[in-house]
Amino acid sequence: MDTKRRKAAIFRVKSKLARLLQRLLHQGPTIRPAHQGVSIMSIVKIHNAAFALLGAVIFAGLFVGAAVPVVPVA
Repeated sequence: MDTKRRKAAIFRVKSKLARLLQRLLHQGPTIRPAHQGVSIMSIVKIHNAAFALLGAVIFAGLFVGAAVPVVPVA
């Protein structure tokens, strides 16, 4: 009976340590791979920035086009 209690106590301690280790691993800093290629997210960010810049240029062009008269006033 003594060995069963002892094994149960050891199991509880190991379980607590395992849960603590899991928590520490999940809360720690993200581990980056040694080889970092171009990720999809960086491509998407560049694409979104280019699209926003193009939209801003077109939007500003509408105002510039409205401010400059096409036919000179005589």
